[in-house]
Amino acid sequence: VVEILVKAVVLRGDMDILPARRTVALGEALRLTKEKEDLEMKLEEVQGRLSKGKDDRKALREIAKIAGESMKANLTLLEKAGEEDTARWKERGRDIAAEVSARVAQEQQV
Repeated sequence: VVEILVKAVVLRGDMDILPARRTVALGEALRLTKEKEDLEMKLEEVQGRLSKGKDDRKALREIAKIAGESMKANLTLLEKAGEEDTARWKERGRDIAAEVSARVAQEQQV
């Protein structure tokens, strides 16, 4: 009789453990899903920073093409641009001065 009672308790105990194990497994799956979502968000952030860095480097390369990649190249470009740019700036300054003079004359007539 005792043997039958012990078997009943032990076998019944195994049946009670299955729902508990399933609950633990479900909780673990939910935790892992949340962790996966967090890691995916971090990955997107890192990829965005990488993309921004790539864009910044590309912009700097474009500036380097215009201004020269080294100090020596920059000085060479400045020396070449000297007289041509000076003449262009003087002409632009004369144009702006003429526009301002025309506005002043027009406002005095009004």
